[in-house]
Amino acid sequence: MRKIKIEFPKARITVYATVLEDKFPELADEFWEKIKEPMECEAHNTLSTGDYVQCRPIPPYHVPKYVGDQSNPLGGSDVPALCDCVNGDIAWSGWYFALTYGPCTEPLPNMGPIMAKVDPEYLDEFHRGGMDCWNHTYLYHELATVIFSRGEEA
Repeated sequence: MRKIKIEFPKARITVYATVLEDKFPELADEFWEKIKEPMECEAHNTLSTGDYVQCRPIPPYHVPKYVGDQSNPLGGSDVPALCDCVNGDIAWSGWYFALTYGPCTEPLPNMGPIMAKVDPEYLDEFHRGGMDCWNHTYLYHELATVIFSRGEEA
């Protein structure tokens, strides 16, 4: 079982998530390869969705073969609506992660499938990390970052 290490550096929070490999193993392998080296991302909360933050690295030089968005989600129709996502869901779009750290209101599809779940013992810290991203965007007007890397394999 593969784990993702997720760091919220400004909040000094580190959590771990378990990769969900069964439904989309090729996507799991794809992002696992991308986080071979730590992937630092800018974190930006959406305005109206709720507790949802998109974490984008530097854009790739070459467009990835498959990239999802809300009009054409990676994973097709097997992608949850944002309002069905819960604290700890981590979606993969083909080049960036999106984190759900609490309730979301939008009945629109996620941009990709849920590819990892934050381990239960880290959910409170994960929520705090997401809220810190929110605060940096809207209160402090400073860039928040999130770093994704490989955690331990069980």
